[in-house]
Amino acid sequence: MAEADAGDRFFETGGDSLLAIDLIQRIEADLGVEVPVEVLFTDGSLAALIEASTAAAST
Repeated sequence: MAEADAGDRFFETGGDSLLAIDLIQRIEADLGVEVPVEVLFTDGSLAALIEASTAAAST
């Protein structure tokens, strides 16, 4: 994938459960926020992931 769009869904673009865990861990390590992995499993869009990261950062 050359570029991600806010509406792109994680699993529809080739993501799997192991990559989901890795992504969440990297977000937590790089940004210092805890994002629930459920965001990827329930919505899966980049927009939802950004929204969850932003919400976690503001608490």
